[in-house]
Amino acid sequence: MKRNWKEEELMEFFTLLPNDVDQAMKNKTDVNRLGFAVLFKYFQYKAAFPNQKQDIPSVVLAYIAKQIHLSPDLFHQYSWGGKEKTYTRHRQQIRSIFGFRTLTKQDNERLKQWLNDQVHFTHDTDYLEMKSYIQFRNWKIEPPSVGSLTRMIASAIDTYENNLYQITSQQLSPTTCSRLDALLEASIHSEDDGFWCKNKFIIILK
Repeated sequence: MKRNWKEEELMEFFTLLPNDVDQAMKNKTDVNRLGFAVLFKYFQYKAAFPNQKQDIPSVVLAYIAKQIHLSPDLFHQYSWGGKEKTYTRHRQQIRSIFGFRTLTKQDNERLKQWLNDQVHFTHDTDYLEMKSYIQFRNWKIEPPSVGSLTRMIASAIDTYENNLYQITSQQLSPTTCSRLDALLEASIHSEDDGFWCKNKFIIILK
């Protein structure tokens, strides 16, 4: 999430509606009321939960806190992490409110297949990440952690490239292999003289 927000942007994306306030105020303490409200608005905007408290811009935190007449400093006291019962319960409640569910093994396979289709057209990881989050929002599934998604995208790209190199290199004739070898000898100075034709072809493509 970006760090700087204009006033009109805060109003558009982080204004608490009366029902939102009611949901937050069901919590017994001010700390948990603020924690719930922040997670609620963050999820509503991103369709994902923040990985850490620092992911929430201070200006967003202050804007949300002001609406329920609390100090943003209270958020530092909000218990964070999967082992915290209140934090876990808040996430469950928010997912339920928006009709989302947690990621399953089948969902992971579904995303892998979707990524395998996408990498035929682009290897732009930022673009693929953005499109993945859009897919999760459409599927109403809470996305995996940023690190997990990054690894899944990298794996899809790597698999596509390896398959492309293998298929293409297998179709090369011995004559073409020899020409590629000669081209590499002329353009790449390497201490390793033991490259196979296939590996040299991969270097050219890359």
